[in-house]
Order: sequence, then C-alpha cells, then structure tokens
Amino acid sequence: MGLLTKQDIDNFYKNYQNEEVIFTKSIASLLGLQPKHIYFKFKDIQRPCIIYSSSMTKAKIIASVPKSIIEIIKTETNINLRFALKNEEKKNDSLFFFIKCRTIDITPYKPEQNLYIIHFEYISKPPEALITILGRLLEAKRIASERSEERIIVDKNNFSKLGLNSTAIKLIIDNIPRQAIIRDLSFHGMKFLLAGNAKFLNNKVIKVEFSNKDYGLITLLGKSIRADSMANRKDIVLLAVQFDDKYIPVQYNIILNEYLKSNKFMNKLKTDIEVKE
Repeated sequence: MGLLTKQDIDNFYKNYQNEEVIFTKSIASLLGLQPKHIYFKFKDIQRPCIIYSSSMTKAKIIASVPKSIIEIIKTETNINLRFALKNEEKKNDSLFFFIKCRTIDITPYKPEQNLYIIHFEYISKPPEALITILGRLLEAKRIASERSEERIIVDKNNFSKLGLNSTAIKLIIDNIPRQAIIRDLSFHGMKFLLAGNAKFLNNKVIKVEFSNKDYGLITLLGKSIRADSMANRKDIVLLAVQFDDKYIPVQYNIILNEYLKSNKFMNKLKTDIEVKE
C-alpha cells in the first residue's frame, strides 16, 4: 500500500469530508472493525454501539439505550465515540481512538427493544487515521467510476506493483479450477490467456481468485464476454471477463487506484528529471 503524505491526507479531507461511507459487512471486514471495543460515552455513562456509517464530519450509530438516557443524549454536546479497528501499519495491532461529538438527530429503529439510530456530528476534525481510511475508500470509488474503461497491461515488470505474486491467476469455470495468465485488467474486467477451446468458454459464469500482499485473497465474479483462439495456437484462448459490479470488492478498486496513483507519480518524476537534464 502506498505511503501517504500530509498533503495527501489534507486533500482527502478537503475533497471528501462530507461523503458518507456505510459500513457494510465487506467494508467492516476491510477496516477490521472490532465491535466489542466500540462504544460511546458521556459523563459517567458508557454504551456499546454499532457504527452504521461515517464521514469525516459525522457518524450514525445503532445502539440499545433506555429512554431515560435517550432524553439526556438529545441535548448532550460532549459525547466521545470510540473507534476500534486494525492498524494498517502494524498488522497485528489494533487502532483505538475517540472522536468528540454532539447529537444532531435520534431516530427510533426498534423502539420496543430500545434500539435507536443516533446521528452524531464531530465537534473537531477527526484523527488522520480515520481521514486516511475513508479517503482511500472514497477516492478508489471515484477513480473506479472516472477511469472505468482504462486498462492496465500486466507483465513481469509491473505485476508486483499490483501486489501480485505472479501473473498466474486461478479461474473457476463450471466449478472447475483453471490456471490462467492475466494479460490486462480494469476496474470492471480482466483478460486472460488459458488453455482450452474458445467455443466452450464464451458466455460462462467465472470466478476469479488471486492473492494480494496487502489484502489477501481477492475474489471477483463475472461472465466471459469474448473468447478467441490465438492465431498460431488453437489450443490457447484469449478470454475477456466482465465483472458483476455488485460483487466487486472495494479492496480491488483500492489496489488499482493505488497502482494508478503510483504510476502517475513515477511518470511525473521521470518527466521532471528529463526536464532538469
């Protein structure tokens, strides 16, 4: 994962401070949220909660709170919300921090169980850790939309920069694992070389699996939209797979975004050096 400068973090806050990230199951897993250690407190009261969503200025939580305490929370302006997640820099450590908040809205969720959605506004700028986490997610989402058709050629010179161990990828076609060589990729698809008969590989549901050094096993689901035999090797097929957008993990978008940012930086550095020379 690329290192961020203070300017990068400041840009995240400037560009995405009000954009909400809903903590779905996949997002929670990516962030390494630790529900047992997440809570909010004020005065001498502490209550466990689930963080439903967060931006860099606000958060929504779900909590079981007695009605008597809800009345107090409505006007409370000094609440501390505790985050607990994995530490990206030290994989085996956890990261804990508090953000001071005030209540701006409370909505009954399951009132018979005293469950409420509580909307907090951060009183001050959150820690750089939260800005970095949300910024990476939101930037990757934006870039995936803006550069959806841009393709990255994968070869021996850059596969490691994408966090791949090699250009070999596992495809699962008709429940049968197949080895393939990745040729290029985009935010919405990949192309592969593999052994087989082209006419039996078109219009197939395909699962793509590969390991990334930062995020572990990445799984994508899609469909083959084109299968062509190579001109000089009829037993080798160039297979184009289009991913199902509903099943593209956010980790995949981040991987491509980090690579494109790194590549842009290196190209700029090369240009600057050439200009100086």
